[in-house]
Amino acid sequence: MTQALPKPSQVSLYDRDLNLWLETAIAQSKAGNFHNLDVENLVEESEGLTGRDKRGKNRFIVLLEHLLKRLYVDMAQKFNGWQRTIWEQHTQIEVLLEQSPSLKTL
Repeated sequence: MTQALPKPSQVSLYDRDLNLWLETAIAQSKAGNFHNLDVENLVEESEGLTGRDKRGKNRFIVLLEHLLKRLYVDMAQKFNGWQRTIWEQHTQIEVLLEQSPSLKTL
């Protein structure tokens, strides 16, 4: 038996856009609207925040460094390693943006 995919309206904001969900949770907290707060996911995200933002920023820095090396440093024996790093960082940044699409506008 196959399981039907949920309709977009049935998928929670938390599952669609983590960053937008967080902004909503912050606004609800500031307004004192605690009865609508998604506490379960808020606790889960709070536990996972340690180091996550720092890793995301570091990915952009590493990507930029290796792109610049690839373009401007004449060391053909290093190109392969730089290309792999560029690919990996790009892939991980895509994962981050899939998780929080609203970050694309920053």
